Amino acid sequence: MFIKLTEALKELLKETARQLRGATKRKFMAQTVQKLGKKGIRLAELELGCNRITINKGIKELRTELLVWITIQDEEEKNQNNIYQIFYQTLKN
Repeated sequence: MFIKLTEALKELLKETARQLRGATKRKFMAQTVQKLGKKGIRLAELELGCNRITINKGIKELRTELLVWITIQDEEEKNQNNIYQIFYQTLKN
């Protein structure tokens, strides 16, 4: 099932994509495709003139960005726990 995009929305998405470059454009396209649902890549390719390879690259970058963010959060949590342990040991001595 394809989602029907209005002409105004298509033009808005196309114009926004034209104004962006590089990773920012790929991220925008990937986020747009995800919001379009299951057939989002195909819909973006047909209706918006987006390149399927570029969209897939953007999706991979989004996943990587999320994994990096999760890893950073885990590291910060570990560091916080280490700080508490050191503080506790200092108080104990």
